[in-house]
Amino acid sequence: MLVAAPLGATPLGGFEEAAVALAGSRDLPPFVLDMAQRMLVAEFGAAPVGDLIAAVAAWRRGAALPDTLEPLAQRLLVILYTGETDATNPRAQVGHYPWALAWQVLRFAKAPGLCSGGFGDWART
Repeated sequence: MLVAAPLGATPLGGFEEAAVALAGSRDLPPFVLDMAQRMLVAEFGAAPVGDLIAAVAAWRRGAALPDTLEPLAQRLLVILYTGETDATNPRAQVGHYPWALAWQVLRFAKAPGLCSGGFGDWART
């Protein structure tokens, strides 16, 4: 279980539960969750990430997710479903690509490096 250190005055300890609830999957390695949390804090700040955690907890109990937090929630899902690991240049590094949740919904392919062929092998079949 990912236990996040508090940043500033905003505790982020519920990040894993919030990410799992939004993503709809528990198949998220701790290092992927840690990087996602770091990226969101770097991009949005600790307070908005803390607000998202609290809002997701309320959402799970039936409350609506505030519109103001939608960009942050969408960004989190992009990170988790694509495996992106570089907040400053999204195209520069996708180090968690093999663990991206998108691979769970693709029944016809596996992440490159995790199957028999090399990158793009599926295109040659």
